[in-house]
Amino acid sequence: MTRSRRPRNNRDQNRQVREVAKLAGLTEEQSYRFAEDVEKESRHYGADLDFHALLEIAQEFKDEA
Repeated sequence: MTRSRRPRNNRDQNRQVREVAKLAGLTEEQSYRFAEDVEKESRHYGADLDFHALLEIAQEFKDEA
């Protein structure tokens, strides 16, 4: 059974964001903006982003370049 929710611990959440950014092939600048966007979605809007949702958002950042 796979988890469909984000990790509970902040350190694990940050690790997951970095892993997704690397997997998506984001540049350092894109990775930074991606992490900021994910934090805003999560903290300010209460989004519970799982791995697949993060990957979709990361792909959008990559496509903007």
